[in-house]
Amino acid sequence: MWRVIETTRASQLALWLAAAADGIVSPDDVVDACGSLNVTNFDGDGETISLALVAAYVARTPQTRVFLNLARPGDPGEWSTAADVTSLAVNQGAAIVIVPGDRILIPSHESGTWDCLHSPVSVHPCTDPIDIARLLKRTIRDVAAQLSDLDVAAGRDQIDEDIVHHIQIPVPSDWDSSRTELLKTALRIDTVLTLADQHSGGAVSASAQSARSQSLSELKSVIRRAIEAASSSDPYAPMA
Repeated sequence: MWRVIETTRASQLALWLAAAADGIVSPDDVVDACGSLNVTNFDGDGETISLALVAAYVARTPQTRVFLNLARPGDPGEWSTAADVTSLAVNQGAAIVIVPGDRILIPSHESGTWDCLHSPVSVHPCTDPIDIARLLKRTIRDVAAQLSDLDVAAGRDQIDEDIVHHIQIPVPSDWDSSRTELLKTALRIDTVLTLADQHSGGAVSASAQSARSQSLSELKSVIRRAIEAASSSDPYAPMA
């Protein structure tokens, strides 16, 4: 469940910072929603500052946009940056990109702390939330047979409990409702698939398990793109 929890936390932080950049919420609102986090090296001086100051920077800096990247091995996401930064993001499972300024926030091994890296970065979102929602539905339909084989009845109580506990991300009241629904759906499926991976399911042989894993890899990638799109600034909105 580590990946699910970290994905949820990263999604929540990126979403509220993006909302601050859009002027939807105040820096205090970001802290209320995400907690009293700390960020190291945000100004490139090695110092640690509070999330409140990061949110204030995002809110007051013109044309700022915030993008979530859920990097995974073999799937670095829709961004390009230095190889060592990508590797670190893959290891930690998430990165939050603040542009312009080329600031990349990556969760630290220390609880409640994010590290800020300064590296040239380009974000290349290929779809908007509406398109990614359609793609997610189509991908779910295409792997429906595999999903029906995910025999996780033995862990059903645990799945239901984890969904209720972890998929309660607070969302600003003015956040686009379609993106909110996309986020809830993607996080819910991500939780179920993560927990299902802990069970053999209907795949009783090693080859069957391998086939099931491969068939679901595309869905997992689309889920990550959906979470990113729903938790990030609108890349197509006119700059203020």
